[in-house]
Amino acid sequence: MPGAKIDSIYGERPNLWLYIHGAGHYQAIKAKRKAAVSLPAAEIFNTISCQLQEDFSSYPQEELETGWYNAIYPDHGWGGKNGYITDSLFRVALETGNQIGEKLLDASLNRIADGIQLNNSRNIVVFNDLSWDRDGYVSVDISNLKGDAWVVSDWQGNILPTQRRSHESNNELVFSLNALPSIGYKSFVIQKGNSKDAHISVGENYCDNQFYEIRLGPGGITRLYDKELNKEVFNTSRMAAGDLFHMGYNGNGAGEFTQVTPPNYDRMERAHEMEGSWCLVESCPVYSRFTSTYQMISFSVQQIITVFHQKKQIDLEYIIPDWPGQQNRQLRVLFPLNMEAGAQISYDVPMGMVHVGKDELKRSPLGWAWGGTYHQMPEEIHPREIQNFMTASGSGFGFTMSTDIVTADWIDPSREAVEYPVINSVLLSSHKSCHWQGNWYDQQGSHSFRFSISSHEEGWKNGFHFGVENNHPLRALDRPKKQKGKLPSEHSFVRSSDPFAVITTIKKAEDDSDLVLRLMEAEGRDKTVQIDLSNEVKAISRTDMIEENPKQLDQEGKVLHLELGKHAVET
Repeated sequence: MPGAKIDSIYGERPNLWLYIHGAGHYQAIKAKRKAAVSLPAAEIFNTISCQLQEDFSSYPQEELETGWYNAIYPDHGWGGKNGYITDSLFRVALETGNQIGEKLLDASLNRIADGIQLNNSRNIVVFNDLSWDRDGYVSVDISNLKGDAWVVSDWQGNILPTQRRSHESNNELVFSLNALPSIGYKSFVIQKGNSKDAHISVGENYCDNQFYEIRLGPGGITRLYDKELNKEVFNTSRMAAGDLFHMGYNGNGAGEFTQVTPPNYDRMERAHEMEGSWCLVESCPVYSRFTSTYQMISFSVQQIITVFHQKKQIDLEYIIPDWPGQQNRQLRVLFPLNMEAGAQISYDVPMGMVHVGKDELKRSPLGWAWGGTYHQMPEEIHPREIQNFMTASGSGFGFTMSTDIVTADWIDPSREAVEYPVINSVLLSSHKSCHWQGNWYDQQGSHSFRFSISSHEEGWKNGFHFGVENNHPLRALDRPKKQKGKLPSEHSFVRSSDPFAVITTIKKAEDDSDLVLRLMEAEGRDKTVQIDLSNEVKAISRTDMIEENPKQLDQEGKVLHLELGKHAVET
């Protein structure tokens, strides 16, 4: 209607029901997170495979639809009467969605790898599903090779940092690589030789490399000094970095009615108060790995810390083999930062970023729930639901925690809470469904949790790509023979000129063999983006989100220049 004014509101209203989507159903949501990676990657590389074959008859449209159906199958019905049945069905659906994505992705990568020119007898092809070049590390099985002196080189013959390890009765080579092309691949060669030393100093509870000076003690990292930034990263006067806290929690259902229920200090345990010692189990050019074991009152924890020497990254893993399903409990892992209280906290969400204290709705939502009216201001809500990472910036440096756990916080949950930021994550929360006849979310059994951390220059953008990458594993394929092919040893199929203009998918259109390209602008700036393609484009249209109402753009060829608005998602 001409002249009509539509009322609108702007801002993030953080999810109060986040525990039911994460810490209350950790194994299910971990599968959902994996499906959110494998299915888009399967779309991208199946599309590329069909392009290379100039035939889309093999594009697995129905299987992809089945995978997505399973990946989004769970609804409002977690828990409830006989809720253990519903919850198990939801988990199976999510795991099925990821299994379909992994199967379709593996098949497409193998078809593409079959077309690469490989001139050596032992080849590895490594694929990257993200739209920027990236560094990383990959492991390959060499159980069929005799002897110990094996290394990996790039296709030009340069030997890479390589490390041999035993893993689940297999012999593997782990190697570091650089500049793996955007939505593309690079080939490598396994050959006889010796890897260069990493120039590190390492012992049972310390490690000094080109990036960090690290000291380990009760509970985790007791010192992390960043050599590049000349900064102490953690304030460990009250707790270790990576400390495990076991607390009470009396939330109901999803953890809220009008506010997220905070943890309590009933029978609180902290890993740094337990007996334990560190053991150096591996150390070579790629990484050094340390382990420690703690016995809590009702369960045990194996803590594994891996320090990488070619990339500024530390991984932490927690293996709990015997979680007893104790009710009304919560587990958290904490990283106390050596930052001012006013540090900027940011985290990624689907198709965007949220900056705490800036992007939330500037009014209370009102409305009501069983606990009364929603009076709490959105910026006061914590923890938060994250997609891949939470990052903090202040006092001259930044810190990013990347994880597949979806519940994160920046406020110290301790009884005598510190004022400086403590990035922390809720591993498990065992509480009851909100239905009066509902089940407990006890999650009894074995669990493992992982984190990747890094420090960097101040600013969330300096942690963005690190935070996303660690949930997108590099994919390595073994090619044990020479082969002829039309594809070069290294190639990018699609490239974006802007690292914050993220290509989120490339897929076949539903009704024909046209291609759909979707871009997300993550930085918050209007920009013109150059997209480089492997194939000629005859015509391009901008559509709406559901790929309808096309508007023709006057462009063609292998290089496109697209206008992308700040925070836009364009198709």
